[in-house]
Amino acid sequence: STLSSSSAASDVYKRQRYLEQVKADFSDVPKTDRIWFALAGYNMGPNAVKRIQRELRSQGIDDKSWANVYAYLADNRVSNSRYGQAMHYVSNIRSYLETIKTQTV
Repeated sequence: STLSSSSAASDVYKRQRYLEQVKADFSDVPKTDRIWFALAGYNMGPNAVKRIQRELRSQGIDDKSWANVYAYLADNRVSNSRYGQAMHYVSNIRSYLETIKTQTV
């Protein structure tokens, strides 16, 4: 049991470290949106998010806005199931964080 809890703690630590690395990949994104980019990158890979950013930039759309990236994911989720998964993943975490905020006030 001690081994498994130690292993679980190690896994959480590794995941946290990876999320911090992904967050650093998006250091050019304003801090208010950076965590959402990082979570999407954590879920579908940072390069996938960066590809979406390049596509938005090529269309003259602000690629550092989570709302724009989210809209792109929504508009293209039929052609790529990972987009829908990333939307769901980030939205669930956002909802959870909002719930925590309202319960701690």
